[in-house]
Amino acid sequence: MIETFSKKQSESSSIQIEYDESQDQIRVTFPEQIAFDTGRADLKPGFAQMLSSFEGFKRPDIVLKVIGHTDKRPVAGGRFVSNWELSSARASSVIVELLRQNLVQQNQVEAIGVADTMPLIDEDTVQAYAKNRRVEVLISSLNKSVVK
Repeated sequence: MIETFSKKQSESSSIQIEYDESQDQIRVTFPEQIAFDTGRADLKPGFAQMLSSFEGFKRPDIVLKVIGHTDKRPVAGGRFVSNWELSSARASSVIVELLRQNLVQQNQVEAIGVADTMPLIDEDTVQAYAKNRRVEVLISSLNKSVVK
């Protein structure tokens, strides 16, 4: 499964795909630059198309958790008043698109917003802020066997 997704996304080398054997889960990380405009939760058209790579996950033994992340700078203006709202809205937008494309069932997905509480880089630089703004899809099996 990781190989298939990687091949489909080979043009987007900034997407990270990892398998965590201890958790028996796959983590697919999409940077904000691919997924959203800064400060927004509307999916970029190309990102919505990338999500079609999750075809085949509409199975009762698979769970997908979508986690939205922001950087630690306060939200300025716009629809959202906090990073909590923005990160939650981003996770929800991904799930709504997966459901719209009929790639998952409602009872197998979760949207989680964590704001800036789980940074990849704890620095006050433009590069660190950009790296921390991301959305992750965690894929795991309900029966804890290896997802194929």
